[in-house]
Amino acid sequence: YPKTHPTEITCWKGFAWVGLLATHSTPVCAKMPRLIEITYVIGESNPMVTILLTHRDCLSHVTPEGMPESGNRLRRIHDALDHPQFDELERHSAPLCEESDILLVHSPNYLERVKSSIPTDLEFVLLDPDTYLSPYSLAAAYRAVGASVNAIDKVISGEATNAFCAIRPPGHHARFENAMGFCIFGNAAIAARHAIERHGMS
Repeated sequence: YPKTHPTEITCWKGFAWVGLLATHSTPVCAKMPRLIEITYVIGESNPMVTILLTHRDCLSHVTPEGMPESGNRLRRIHDALDHPQFDELERHSAPLCEESDILLVHSPNYLERVKSSIPTDLEFVLLDPDTYLSPYSLAAAYRAVGASVNAIDKVISGEATNAFCAIRPPGHHARFENAMGFCIFGNAAIAARHAIERHGMS
C-alpha cells in the first residue's frame, strides 16, 4: 500500500491484522479512524504475495455533493495503484458477502432496516446524520463486507501473504443496530469476528 498513508493496526495471534488507512501523518486508533477504510491482513506465506480486493460496485454508493466520504476517495486509491510500482499486485474482484457475515456483528432487525430503506424513487435516504443510502448502496456495502471477509480467508489459507481491500462504504463506526459516521456495516469488526468464529482465531 502507498507508504505515504501510515496505518494503525489491531492484531490477533500475531499474523492476521485488520486496520484503517489514514491520510495524515499521525496513525489513528482502530476505534476512532477518520477517512476511507482499508481492511488488510498480513500472513506468513513465502514468497510474499499481495492481493488487492476491490469492485466497481463500491463506486455505485453515491453520497450528496460536498460529503467528505465520496467515490473520489476510492478513485484516488485506484489511480495510485495504477502506478507501475504496483504492477505485481494481484487484483481480485471483491465478492458479495453472505448475509450471515453481516449478522456476525449486526442484529437481524438492523439488516432488514437497511434493506428496506434502500431508495427506489428517491436519490438519498438518511440512516443517520452522516450516513446516506442511494439506490445501489446495498450492493456496494455487500462488496465491502465480502472483500473484508475474503481477505481473511485468503491469508489464513496461505493463498496470499497480505491483502489490501480498496472498498466503500467504509465500515468502522457502524454499531450493532445503527449506522454511524458514513458506515453502513462494520466491515472491520465483521472481518475480525469472521477470523475468530470461522477460523478459530483468538
